[in-house]
Amino acid sequence: MVWATIVELWRDGSLIEHTLVSLRRVAVGFSIGALSGLLAGAALGLLPVVRSFVWPVFTAVAQVNMLAWLPLLVLFVGIDEELKYVCIAWSTAIPVILATKRSIAGVSPNLVELGRVFDFTPMQRYQQLSCRPHCRLCSPAFAKDWPTRGRAW
Repeated sequence: MVWATIVELWRDGSLIEHTLVSLRRVAVGFSIGALSGLLAGAALGLLPVVRSFVWPVFTAVAQVNMLAWLPLLVLFVGIDEELKYVCIAWSTAIPVILATKRSIAGVSPNLVELGRVFDFTPMQRYQQLSCRPHCRLCSPAFAKDWPTRGRAW
């Protein structure tokens, strides 16, 4: 019966249509969640003032499963398309925030001091001190000449 339904949906074109709508939801929700998670994680990792105020609230919210927040989200967002985007973005943002914050906050103090000595801008410090260990892990060919200093993850 399931196979017959799949074949029927394929023939009338609705299977492709619904698949494309779902892929669009995932792409938009993931993009929003990844970007907001990267920005929030960077703020938590780089700015002690933000970390002192936001980190306790964030950890409390992150401990609760996203599905438990669903009734409140339905009240605030509604039950239409926006809810689907928010759920996907929320589920994406939490791990991105955690990984980015750990990555930035986990840089060795010696490397931070080296960045100050070389008068790095905040963006250069992030690129040179936080991103290099990750790029080396992801692509050794790309980062073969980069030193392996610090433990960013």
